[in-house]
Amino acid sequence: MRAQALLRGIEYSLWIAGALAVGFCAGVFIEGRIFEALENRRLEEALRSEHPPAPVPRRTPRPLGSLVGRLEIPRLKFAAIVLEGSDDGTLRLGVGRIPETAEPGQKGNIVLSGHRDTYFRPLSGIKDGDRIVLVTPTGQFHYVVDWTTVVNPTDTRSLMPTSNPALTLVTCYPFHYVGPAPERFIVRARQVEPLTVKTASFEEVGPHVSETGNSSDNSSAGGLQPATRHNPNHRGKSATGRATGRSTSRRRASA
Repeated sequence: MRAQALLRGIEYSLWIAGALAVGFCAGVFIEGRIFEALENRRLEEALRSEHPPAPVPRRTPRPLGSLVGRLEIPRLKFAAIVLEGSDDGTLRLGVGRIPETAEPGQKGNIVLSGHRDTYFRPLSGIKDGDRIVLVTPTGQFHYVVDWTTVVNPTDTRSLMPTSNPALTLVTCYPFHYVGPAPERFIVRARQVEPLTVKTASFEEVGPHVSETGNSSDNSSAGGLQPATRHNPNHRGKSATGRATGRSTSRRRASA
């Protein structure tokens, strides 16, 4: 009898723990969706406004968690709010712009990070040539994916400035890895036309670069320009078991 009562108590405890865990996950999910809806409304109101907010100069830091814009990848039917910062609280609510990288519309490399198991999960299906749109309160900026690669977490060359306007997306890899992922998945895209800007360019910004030809941004961070493309389904390791930067074929899009 005592053993049965003990087992029953353990069973009830597990049911309660499971209910609390489900409730917590549901709360986080609902919070994220409500926040995303509110930020999307703010963005749409700014785009419709006859007096949109002034662009943020490079010297003026954005407050952490403030609205940057919305990232869209039409082929993947992907859209996510972009916020300032890459801390855990910011990435729980959206995609984060890494501070000290370029602002939208500036020359240089704007770097956005996101979690592989939430907002950036669709990146597992991205491929060369995909169009990316960054919608901000001051305009829309269009990009085309040049390449993807997988690197060691200590390899930060993809965060370095570029001579031409570029967009870099960073997330953990492999996408379905259980536990802390050992590598980083990088997407590099170059800015192209069409470019729609509602107000004057950012301070310290030269003319926008239009690259509608076959040339790409060969100034990728610190030479991080792969000669070939990467297949995200491949999980090769070096002889020591540590991840190293590499790129293999991505001629076939992931599911």
